[in-house]
Amino acid sequence: MMSPGYFIKAFSSTVGIAPYAWLIEQRLAMACSLIDSSVYPLAQIALDCGFFRPKPPNANIREATGDDAGALATMAARGAVSSFGSVILRAQIEVYN
Repeated sequence: MMSPGYFIKAFSSTVGIAPYAWLIEQRLAMACSLIDSSVYPLAQIALDCGFFRPKPPNANIREATGDDAGALATMAARGAVSSFGSVILRAQIEVYN
């Protein structure tokens, strides 16, 4: 059995980021995809993606893009950005790298 410390080091050296950062990245990617392709409220999407409160993904989105999820969704609806999710994903990569 491997220790938690060894796992974190091995994961980080293989994937390039810490396990928790990778998990948040995956959850944000799923949330972005759902936001782009569904009519569900942000709170439901947050729950579906493993965020237990609506605030954490919005905080991560704000950190990644400088805007909150509602503002980006409005811009996407108006055609100001081609894909709400892709804007977030491109920006949030910089947060974890």
